[in-house]
Amino acid sequence: MQQRVRSQRNFLMVVGLAVLVVLPAWVLYAQTNSSALALYRVNRQSQWREWTFPIGTLEFAPDGSVTPVEFKGTHNAALNAKDFTHALVSGKEIQGGAWKAGSNFAAADNIIDGDPETFWQPNADAPLDEWWIEIDLGRATLVTEIRLIFPDQEGARPFSEFRVFGTEGRRVTRSDIFSFHLIGGTTKPINETLVIYDVQPLVREVKRIRALGDEEEAAAVVAETYDMLQYIRILVDAKTPDAAIAEVEVYTPGENIALQTLARGGTIQERAGRGFAFKMADGDANTDWGARRERGQDPIAWDWDLGALFWVERVVMRTSDFLLRTLTYGSNLPQIRTHSLSVSAGERTLTGAVDFDELFVGDTAALLSTSSEFPGQLTYLFAPQPVRFVAAEWVGGGGASSFQFQSGFLVETQIFPVGHVAQVEMNSDFIDLGQIAGDDRAKVIKSLDWQADLPPGARIQARTRSGNELQEIFSYFRKDGTEVTDEQYEQMAKALRGEVTSTIGIGDDWSKWSNFYQRPGEQFLSPSPRRFVQIQLILSSDRASTAPTMRSLELEFTDAFLAGVEGEILPRTAEPGVMQLFSFRIVPVLGTRDPGFNRILLQTPTPIDPADLILKIAGADTAPATVLVTGDSLLVELPRTVRREEVEVAFNTVLKNNATVFKAFVGQTTQPEIWQPVDPLQRAATTVYLPGIPGSGQLIANLTVQPFVSPNGDGIGDAAQIHFNVLKVDAPPEVQIYTLDGRLINTLKGQLQADQSHLYSWSAQDRDGAIVPPGSYLCRIGVDAQAGAENLLRVISVAY
Repeated sequence: MQQRVRSQRNFLMVVGLAVLVVLPAWVLYAQTNSSALALYRVNRQSQWREWTFPIGTLEFAPDGSVTPVEFKGTHNAALNAKDFTHALVSGKEIQGGAWKAGSNFAAADNIIDGDPETFWQPNADAPLDEWWIEIDLGRATLVTEIRLIFPDQEGARPFSEFRVFGTEGRRVTRSDIFSFHLIGGTTKPINETLVIYDVQPLVREVKRIRALGDEEEAAAVVAETYDMLQYIRILVDAKTPDAAIAEVEVYTPGENIALQTLARGGTIQERAGRGFAFKMADGDANTDWGARRERGQDPIAWDWDLGALFWVERVVMRTSDFLLRTLTYGSNLPQIRTHSLSVSAGERTLTGAVDFDELFVGDTAALLSTSSEFPGQLTYLFAPQPVRFVAAEWVGGGGASSFQFQSGFLVETQIFPVGHVAQVEMNSDFIDLGQIAGDDRAKVIKSLDWQADLPPGARIQARTRSGNELQEIFSYFRKDGTEVTDEQYEQMAKALRGEVTSTIGIGDDWSKWSNFYQRPGEQFLSPSPRRFVQIQLILSSDRASTAPTMRSLELEFTDAFLAGVEGEILPRTAEPGVMQLFSFRIVPVLGTRDPGFNRILLQTPTPIDPADLILKIAGADTAPATVLVTGDSLLVELPRTVRREEVEVAFNTVLKNNATVFKAFVGQTTQPEIWQPVDPLQRAATTVYLPGIPGSGQLIANLTVQPFVSPNGDGIGDAAQIHFNVLKVDAPPEVQIYTLDGRLINTLKGQLQADQSHLYSWSAQDRDGAIVPPGSYLCRIGVDAQAGAENLLRVISVAY
């Protein structure tokens, strides 16, 4: 089994339990100059390059900033030919560039270096049949025009007679021999320093257009011509003194992002597994994808994940030239048959499937409008839109045979973006804070901060996850780049098996990704203390013309007060709406050099009465130094620092929500801005459940209503008391008095009690303050919220 290791194998296995913790709203991290605080900072190009991101989507500036790449449309494809490699028949990988020359090959690269002052000059003594040079663009790509730039100086003059040939690179034999066709040439001697040839398609082309903008823009696009080329050959037809050429510029309508699909982590696959769809995106005209559907089989369709979100404006499908198709396939000519084309930015349907927008429906008439043969090149043009996924589905074979079969054949499918990459997700490696600090210990992580430029439409999203344990993870792939399970891999035919990779990944104790940070400098949202942290950034823009620039990122952390601290709440079950005694137990996990803690912060469902609080250290009753109650948070300062002993805080509170989580933190008065979260001692150890209400619609509990009112002023029964608790929701209740025939008498005003119960009183008055006649009345208690609604009725009798 082939195995490739992408990360180091040595890693620390530290067992921990990850629980997502959110601090109470009133606890704010203050700025501090404490020497105990340390920073992990990313602000250099070399650091950003260590992050994981789709290849070719980010540009790194010398100043250490990073920005989504901008695609600038038409450009000289010869300048970056060396960025592409491809295989010869022998299997040898070669780099694009000046490939061959009849003579003086040492100077051949001068014609694609972008410098008009350098040039290639054939040897003057060589015979005329050695006055030629070939350029390899490194990949088959669309070419709109070819420009020849000649020097005109002493010792270097323009070619006077020559021809320019091109080929898509499809071999005509079993060796690297290609069939070139004429692109242009001289008909008489010339002395020009710039010669331009527009490139016409060798095959029949059809353009399909949708919403391109104004008429002038659409007309220009329709008039544009191009052909798929990889090799350019220049042949000199007449020897002249000092003949030389300075530059060959090969212009393409854009950068074809299809080529790096698999390298970016994307996929291309035919839904029913017909053929190798990724071969139509490899820049090699000698490989192709073809599929045929017989009667009763699933439709032919492929799905393409580009691996990132781009602003796309053009998709070009290509078969091959008519002659080569005839030589290779005989009468069974491969064709671009009728199909639909759909795109998606990545939105999902309710079932989780990609939600596609069908841009072009299958249109046999459009494809056959000028010939009985389907086109060899089909161009789809549309207004730029964000695209992550592309899908095509073949809808018929065309002609009388369309009911029998469908077929598709593509040598290359090329996809062209415009502007900046629409969205890039980048993930840091596992940041080892213990290694950074040099003590291999978990750290309390204070905040995440960053500096960025955000032009209109651009934004940056950040989130984190943390843990103490790393482990080795194996990934299995088909040859087309699709990831499969290890069981699927073992059952797969060997010819279909791709690589097996081994990486270092998160352990079982890691938290899930946090919520996105709302602003730079926000308090750390993932569990802490932890030794390892991972950061995810999403750089995006809602327009092609702008993009965010990330300049620096900082993670602020400090030593933990304890190697670990765990807790549990008892009892684990309670009655809803009833005042009850609870005990929160804190168990330190002591490590060497731990300073310990002398503060406890506890978030409670309802405010605590300090007089009811009981504090125990190592089982002994202890008087707290101070107790502060603020909203739903309880701050207890201990009379001394605790390092080893268990601490227990007992208090009375009322629960109204099932699965109430009690969140606790420990701290030190010497570092008041730092809090270390308390992890559950075991699963759900800090959660209290209300067995009586799960799955029920009960919102009102513990209702008591005084059944009579005697408003005679004797102080006995002058008003009816209505007392109850509201469960699950924070919606305000409504208490109203009605006559038995349903006429509203009064709407009462109540008070929220210290134990979070509700108290209302009715003194037998109507809305105008008049005493109602003796008799029976209905008291309606109602709660109406998104979680549901509940209404209870009770009878109150009025007697004098």
